[in-house]
Amino acid sequence: MLRIFISHNFAGEDDRCAGETIEKALRKKGYEVWRAKRNLRAGRHWITTIEERIEWCQVMIVVWSEYSPKSYVDEERQAAQSAGKIIVTCWLHKDKVKLPGFLGNRQAIPFDNQDNALQELLATLTEIEAEIEDIIYRQDDPLLPNFVEIPGGTCQFSLSTKIESFLVSYYNLEFKRNHKVVFLLGK
Repeated sequence: MLRIFISHNFAGEDDRCAGETIEKALRKKGYEVWRAKRNLRAGRHWITTIEERIEWCQVMIVVWSEYSPKSYVDEERQAAQSAGKIIVTCWLHKDKVKLPGFLGNRQAIPFDNQDNALQELLATLTEIEAEIEDIIYRQDDPLLPNFVEIPGGTCQFSLSTKIESFLVSYYNLEFKRNHKVVFLLGK
């Protein structure tokens, strides 16, 4: 199962409710979920813990609202993006709030209708999980065995042109080839 970090602001009631609702739905489906409001324990250094959890996760869900630009949500998103994590945006109040360029160029899940949004989020995560598993277990291309870093770790697999093309377009990634090693870099 995917390891998921939920980033949301605590200032807005809608942000907190969305974060809690997403966490509950993901835990019910068996995903490993970390959310600061629930998992950050007293006495822990919060910046260190958040950095550790960003490193731990494979996917970050960003709950974006009018409160997000002035909060740590964007810092967490930047850290996840720099670490090459997959970022999925749940967009609150899409009629009132614009997504900034760094999130606006990715498909976001409008969170105006909670049931539809949760269905779309779960479908998206199921797709991401299947794609990662396909990459990890794909061993049928003997022409190009490589090591590739994917969100959450490094694994060996055979990289076909089709998979490379998919990763480049879907995850906005860039491949650098050096002999028999492929380095996967977030753009």
